[in-house]
Amino acid sequence: STSAKNRTLDDPAKPMIALFEEMQQKWQETGDENCKPNLVSYNALIFGLARSTDPTAVDSAQRYFRQMQSVHGLQPTQILYNTLMSAWSKHDRPDRTEALFREMLDAYQRGNHDDLKPNFKLYRTCLLAWSRAGNPEKTFSILKEWIQATEEEESQNSSHRRKGQQSGKKGGFPAPEGREFGAVLQAWLKSKRPEAPMKAEQGLRQMIEFADSGRFDCRPNVFTFTIVISAYSRAASRDKEAGA
Repeated sequence: STSAKNRTLDDPAKPMIALFEEMQQKWQETGDENCKPNLVSYNALIFGLARSTDPTAVDSAQRYFRQMQSVHGLQPTQILYNTLMSAWSKHDRPDRTEALFREMLDAYQRGNHDDLKPNFKLYRTCLLAWSRAGNPEKTFSILKEWIQATEEEESQNSSHRRKGQQSGKKGGFPAPEGREFGAVLQAWLKSKRPEAPMKAEQGLRQMIEFADSGRFDCRPNVFTFTIVISAYSRAASRDKEAGA
């Protein structure tokens, strides 16, 4: 068709929405169940919108995310939650990222959806969102939650092993490592607060202690040290500017 020929693939957000709405309208007008939006079609649309360069696409993704729940009673998958969480993170909205994380966690804890149990990827997405925003308290809070979830998982698995039972879980729940601990330091660096250098160094020293004790695989590397050096460097620059 002419409309199809005129479409550009520079950013497919608009044609994706147009096609989805065309399909949905056919279902609403004719009652044709073959055109009724389902989990697969919503997943395809939201995945595409979440990756779009159109600054308004993430709002559209959120809108269709709610529509699939309220209109069609479809439950978003864990992967879909993480996709939308990542999109909000990239748009500097860690509050939206964490809100989705809490929503999914609540659905799991109510016992309605075992497949929505948060995994390490979701904790990482939420943690990095707050780190990018320069909020060390929130970043550290998510890190602590992740550690607690890891310890609870290990405790449950140990209990199953003692009883000679299978845990029923594939893989494990990896503990946070150097990148995640370093995200707290990065948050202090981005915060530009006066205490940032000292707080970042304290975090660095704690990473060394954890690594030496074998509790976590988080031994600092050149990137981690550079974060702390940069925090001191920025503080020195601000002091110099203030005294000029």
